[in-house]
Amino acid sequence: MRLFYAMNFNSDVKRQLIDIQNQLRAQTLRGNFSLPDNLHLTLAFIGEVTSDRAGPLRQIAQSFQVTPFDMTLREIGRFRRDGGDIIWIGIEDNKDLTAIYNKLSEQITRAGFDFDKRKFTPHLTLAREAKLRQEFDFSGYSKNVRPITAKITKISLMKSERIDGRLTYTELG
Repeated sequence: MRLFYAMNFNSDVKRQLIDIQNQLRAQTLRGNFSLPDNLHLTLAFIGEVTSDRAGPLRQIAQSFQVTPFDMTLREIGRFRRDGGDIIWIGIEDNKDLTAIYNKLSEQITRAGFDFDKRKFTPHLTLAREAKLRQEFDFSGYSKNVRPITAKITKISLMKSERIDGRLTYTELG
């Protein structure tokens, strides 16, 4: 099973993200927009893990203490790709978020797991393979998106799988 650690959002934050997606969708010739239930911030992607090895990862999530804090999502960006861009919303620099990432990385490594250790650049994917209308002022739009404040209270271990052709994320702990 494919596993990752994430921060999930409440329905109000998701509603605001969906509003942004809808505005972008209106300016998109095509694209694969993240499903509302799948909107999350990935902290650490673990990858394929057998069921018998998932226990320690679940234990990390269940015992991980998060002192509640606010995180701000702002400015839309994109990673340009030949087949269509990845469109994302960035996360404002946040010392609490960085500390959680560092502590989580330490615990995952101590438990004997390898994971993607690229520089932590927190962002939330809104769409993949997106082809925007040529006349759309993406830069202007990005700068005028209202910031979204999200209250973070926990991290979750998530399972990623396709169910009936639909990418589904399930919280395991």
